[in-house]
Amino acid sequence: TRVISGDQDCCHKNYYLYRDTMGNREWQVWPWDVDLSYGRRWISTHNYWDDAMVIDTRMPVGDNNGLLAAIYTTPEMDQMYWRRQRTLMDEFLQAPGTPPELLRLERRIEELVPLLAPDAALDLAKWGTWCCAGAGPYTEASIPVKTNWQTLRQAADLIKVGYLPHRRTYLFATMLAGAGGKIPAAQPANAQVWITAVEANPSSG
Repeated sequence: TRVISGDQDCCHKNYYLYRDTMGNREWQVWPWDVDLSYGRRWISTHNYWDDAMVIDTRMPVGDNNGLLAAIYTTPEMDQMYWRRQRTLMDEFLQAPGTPPELLRLERRIEELVPLLAPDAALDLAKWGTWCCAGAGPYTEASIPVKTNWQTLRQAADLIKVGYLPHRRTYLFATMLAGAGGKIPAAQPANAQVWITAVEANPSSG
C-alpha cells in the first residue's frame, strides 16, 4: 500500500511493530507519519511545498530496514510481495485508460475535499501555514507575498492531475516485469486453483 500512495518516509523510522498477542499472535508493520506521499518528497529546499510530483519512488518500500530487507530478499516472500502489489494496483490505483467515473482514488478525493474544507479553513485562519525551508508563517494577510500557497482544491487537483495519471503509467508500464521492473502481469480473469492432494495426517505432525 505504501507503493500505491508513493510513500517513502519509511522504514528507518516512522513505523510500529505490532504483535496481536491475544489474537492470532502474528506481527504487523504499521506505518505512521505518511505526509510524504502522493508525489510529495523531502528532496528540495521547498521540502513539503515542492509541487514537482515524484512518480518514480523506490520499490520495495522499506528496503533500508534490516528486518524488511531480509523479508524482501527471501525468494518466496519477494514473489508474494510483487504479486500483492499488482493486486493492489488493479484494485485501488487502476490501470491507465480506466474511465474517469470509475477511478476509486479520484472519487475518494472528491468525497473528502468538501468534508475537509471547513476544518482546513479554520486551521489556516488560526495557524497560517509555513513554507519554503523555514521562511516563516504565512497568514491570510501575507498570502499575496507567497507565490506557491495552495488552496485545498488546488492541492487535491495536483494529486488528481499531476500525480495519479503519471503514477499509473509508471507502475503499469515502466515497472512491469520484462520492461525494467518486477511487477507481474494482471491475474487472468478465469484463474483457478487446483488442489492436487490433501494430506490429513502428515508424518511430521
